[in-house]
Amino acid sequence: MKAALLLMLIIGSGFASAQKLNVTGVITDAEGYPIPGASIVEKGTTNGTVTDFDGNYSINVEDAESVILFSFIGMTSQEVVVGSQTEISLVLQEETVGVEEVVVVGYSKQKKANLTGAVGSMTVDESVNQPVTNTAQMLQGRMSGVQLTQASGQPGYDNPTINIRGVGTNGNSAPMVIIDGVERPLGDVSPSDIESISVLKDAASAAIYGARAANGVLLITTKSGKSGEMKVNYNGFVGWQQATVLPDMVGAADYARMINEATGQERYSQEEIALIESGEDKDRYADTDWADELFRTAPMTNHYLSFSGGDEKSNYFLSMNYMGQQGTMQNTSSDRYNLRGKYDVQVKDWLKVGVNMDGSVRKTDQPAMSLSGNNGLMNLIYTDSPVAPVKYSNGDWGSEDGSGMYPVKNAVFRSQLGSNNEDQHRFNTRVYANMKLASNLSFETSVSYRYNNYLLSKYNPSFQQVDADGDVVIQNDLARLQNKNTLRTTLLNENLLRYNKDLGKSSVNVLLGHSTQQYRGDTFMAIKEGYINNENEELGGGATMAKIDGGAEALNMQSFFSRAAYNYDDKYLFEANVRVDGSSRFPEDNKYGVFPSFSGAWRVTQEPFAQDWTNTFSNIKLRASWGLLGNQEINEFYPHASTWNTEQNYILPDGTVVGGSSINDLKNDDLKWESTEMYNFGTDITMYNKLNITADYFVKYTRDLLLVLPLPPSMGYDNNPYQNAGTVLNRGWELAADFSDNIGEFNYNVGFNVTHIHNEWLDLQGTETITNTTIQREGEAIGSFYGYEVEGIFQSGEEVANHAYQSGGTSAGDLKMKDQLTVDTNGDGIADAGDGVINEDDRVVIGNRIPAFSFGFNGGFQYKAWDFSFLFQGVYDVDRYTGGSGNHSGRSDRMSWVSDWTDYWTPDNPNASHPRLGGEALNDATSSFYIEDASYLRLKNVELGYTLPIKWANKLHLEKLRVYVSGQNLLTFTDLDHWDPESPSNLAYPLSKTFTVGVNIIF
Repeated sequence: MKAALLLMLIIGSGFASAQKLNVTGVITDAEGYPIPGASIVEKGTTNGTVTDFDGNYSINVEDAESVILFSFIGMTSQEVVVGSQTEISLVLQEETVGVEEVVVVGYSKQKKANLTGAVGSMTVDESVNQPVTNTAQMLQGRMSGVQLTQASGQPGYDNPTINIRGVGTNGNSAPMVIIDGVERPLGDVSPSDIESISVLKDAASAAIYGARAANGVLLITTKSGKSGEMKVNYNGFVGWQQATVLPDMVGAADYARMINEATGQERYSQEEIALIESGEDKDRYADTDWADELFRTAPMTNHYLSFSGGDEKSNYFLSMNYMGQQGTMQNTSSDRYNLRGKYDVQVKDWLKVGVNMDGSVRKTDQPAMSLSGNNGLMNLIYTDSPVAPVKYSNGDWGSEDGSGMYPVKNAVFRSQLGSNNEDQHRFNTRVYANMKLASNLSFETSVSYRYNNYLLSKYNPSFQQVDADGDVVIQNDLARLQNKNTLRTTLLNENLLRYNKDLGKSSVNVLLGHSTQQYRGDTFMAIKEGYINNENEELGGGATMAKIDGGAEALNMQSFFSRAAYNYDDKYLFEANVRVDGSSRFPEDNKYGVFPSFSGAWRVTQEPFAQDWTNTFSNIKLRASWGLLGNQEINEFYPHASTWNTEQNYILPDGTVVGGSSINDLKNDDLKWESTEMYNFGTDITMYNKLNITADYFVKYTRDLLLVLPLPPSMGYDNNPYQNAGTVLNRGWELAADFSDNIGEFNYNVGFNVTHIHNEWLDLQGTETITNTTIQREGEAIGSFYGYEVEGIFQSGEEVANHAYQSGGTSAGDLKMKDQLTVDTNGDGIADAGDGVINEDDRVVIGNRIPAFSFGFNGGFQYKAWDFSFLFQGVYDVDRYTGGSGNHSGRSDRMSWVSDWTDYWTPDNPNASHPRLGGEALNDATSSFYIEDASYLRLKNVELGYTLPIKWANKLHLEKLRVYVSGQNLLTFTDLDHWDPESPSNLAYPLSKTFTVGVNIIF
């Protein structure tokens, strides 16, 4: 029996082999040299081979209808039907990597080879697998000149701040975002919907958007349908999140000893400290890590489904997306639903019409108490005593420790208390028509409408907190509900006339455009109090109307713009743009601003003398540009008009009080646009069709900043007016490179980008603005840290006596502040001596919050069915102010410390890294002691995937099936402890590290 089966297998094998066709051949390049390592694959299968050192190959294919795909890195792939051929030899032609790529720019598309401005671009096919909860996060570390700072990890509010080529204004420094031709927030679009992202970085590329482009432009193009059968695409993942870092607080016993030391009192006796250490009475003497108790491992899930297709006249695309995210902080969550549809149809040979529509609903939930800031849950991590328990043994929430000194608010209890629910409903639509008026002339008109409705319901309930004996220690009898509704709508009409003319060796492209935009926002808010119980969280359930308010705002804009581009023989490229913007924000005489730009490029490798270089350099292009951009993004819609305060009461001579109003600010009739002037010099180089290099040097001046400068109090106004004052400089350079190649079937790629930026106030009209920790000063960076320079720690009373006077309470163990040179002793106008007293005049710039360098490094490989990718991202030479919550000298009676403070100065520990506890007031003043290096390198994303072989996928009636595992923010290398280096504050909601498992399916 076994012999018979073996015979049948041998015969079957021989029969199967007999059905296959053997094809051989040689693969060479255009000069006749063999190409070793070229890939030869039977299309639709995993059957393949590679050429040997002499370019030879041999492959067995299924039958005469088989299609063989020939490919090699840097060469144009070719497909050949086998038919009756047994020998197929091919010459693979070189392709110029990246040069033929089409890039989206303002109101059009251009070949990358013909760009004269500084434009970054990326496709997003692979990036959709990242477990990003916001589209903007996909840009981090991937483009030079683009810096992202994610200040919060709270679900629904994790949209990072984006700066392109530095911070140039005190107002809104975010770039303009255009999604499918309409200005919109990035949160409007699902990451899986995006096809490409272009970043317009210099004035030449962004000037077509004029007044709204001073901070750069992000152009988002979403996916569209293509002719053919319907294609169904599903992307989904599930994941788990944890806080990237939580502060490591001192334990309860150390806390008790340090409180005693800081206050000079026995708040906790030695017997009580012994009870803490023994754990015998956890109701009164616990050891609670509030950060660990408040945060959790939280799930997230994402489901995306799209349908696309079309025929020779029309195309369609429909997608749906759900993102559900539980927050790492208890009782926080977000749910987002997206729906998008695109349809276009060629009605006539000369007429094409289309419509893009999308909507989203985002629901964000959190407790009534704020999450971040001095009054938020994060601050309770530092202020709640670790000696108090989360819950008593009887199940009541912990409210006090055994010392009976201060009740605790209890971060975990407050995270469960009340509700703060926010719903945001967005709807956007754009209808357009494109008419071909002549062979070289077309006209496009479009109307866009944006609808954004924001709903808030915040309920603060009545509650009690009791101690371990059941006695009330904290009580709130007045429940309070706030409802708020904000409706924002925008109507935009744009009209574009395009002319393209081929003149033989040269070509001309001209664009003329006009747009009008109308924005309106309406807000209504009501607060009611006196709820009988906490079950009715509706406005009608309250007994007393505490407040009712409302308002409206409006902004109208009109713009005229034009672009002319000239291309001579694909060697010499010139472009000019001009945009005239008018805004209702400005007075009549200054309503319009004019913003021009000019740019040119020289493609060196197109010259006859460079033809001998083409074996090495397939592209060398030199670029230069100049342009002027505008900005009006401030928090005022009517900055040139005085406002009235209607809550001013007047007292008549007879003592009667009557209601009245008064002007509470000055108006500025001379207000005008901010302007940003930018110079850019750059080069694009491609070598060996494998290596792409882009380098740029830029200088950016922002002038006539819209600032509120200090005025003398004697002016008598509550609010100072906006003025055009100040100049900011941003200058720097960018370098980006990427390399791709293969070793047989092993394809790999690596790339990096680095950006250096110097930021500086050049002019503030001689004024300075100082806050608790920062200063705006000429010659320094925007928002520089400002405080005392620490020289060390006093070690003796004699050292205190011999130093400049700080205060009468200064003693050994206190921080030693430097007596700065503030006195001019020789009359030459230069301060050359200290005054012997430490006061506010001794404060200096002690740090810079703007990174000098930002960078990214990425790579990956593909081997047969396996793929792997990684992305590192980081910043260098940037400071963080960490003083305050958790990081202080103990002058507050209640606040706890991060673990570093266990090494505080005492006579027995004179070499301590921290000053004495409860010492001189300047120990907690803003100083260089609390400035820390926030440079970091972070593994932003890593992913491993496996794609099912096509023949197996086809058996499942699938075009593609890929599974993957992914991680985000998994590793961080930094000298900063206790806090995430990306976050700007100790009190920010921590960012998250995420682990996901996902699948990509195409039907």
